Amino acid sequence: MRKDKQARHDQLCQLIGDLTAKECQMCNGHKWALRSRNEWAAMLGVSPPTLTELTNIAPIQKMVTMGVDDETGKPVKVMALRVGEPPTLDTRDMANIMAKAFRKQTGRPVSQGEWGMLNGLAEDLPDGYQIDIFRYVITTDGWHNFTAIYAVEIQHMISEAKEKGEPTAVFKRYYRHSSIRVLRLFWMFAADAYKAAMQEKKNFSDPEYPYFIDP
Repeated sequence: MRKDKQARHDQLCQLIGDLTAKECQMCNGHKWALRSRNEWAAMLGVSPPTLTELTNIAPIQKMVTMGVDDETGKPVKVMALRVGEPPTLDTRDMANIMAKAFRKQTGRPVSQGEWGMLNGLAEDLPDGYQIDIFRYVITTDGWHNFTAIYAVEIQHMISEAKEKGEPTAVFKRYYRHSSIRVLRLFWMFAADAYKAAMQEKKNFSDPEYPYFIDP
C-alpha cells in the first residue's frame, strides 16, 4: 500500500476509534460508529469514492444501514464502521449469501422453502467451506461434476438395494440445471465435487475435510 494511502487509512481507523468511544451503536455484539458516507469523507478530508476504497481495507469492517437525519427526521442511509475482526457468519447469513449467488448465477428466484434448504446446507456442509462449495457447484462446470458423482452413486445405491432384495426410494434422474432441492438432498456429493476440483488446481489448497464418498 502506498504511504499516503496507508496514512489516510490509519487516520480513518483512529477516527472510527474516537467516534466509537464517544458514541456508538451496538449490532451483532459489536460497537459501530455511524455517519453518512459523505460525512465520513468530509471528516477525513477525502472524496466519497476514496472513503469507500479505504473502508474496504482490513481491519475496517463496514455495513450500510438506515438512520435518521438529525435535521429533517427523515430516514437516510448511513455507513456503520468499526475496527476489528470480520463477523462470524451464522447459517442464516450464509443462506442469504448463497441465495444471492444462486440468483446471480442462474437468474432464478429463491423461494422461501429453498431458502430453508440453503440454511440446511449451511448446517451440513463442512465448516468454513459452505459458501465456496455452493458457489462452485452452481457453476456450469461445478454442476457437471456434481451430477457425474450423483449418477454413479445413485446407480450404486439402486444396484445395492436390488442385490439385497430391498426396496429403494431413490432413482436416477438427469438434472440439466442446478437445483437447490437436489443439492440439499445430496450435499455430500457437492462437498466431494468441490474437493476434487480444488485438488486439480495447483494454486488452490486442498480443502481440509475428508471425502464423504470413497474416491
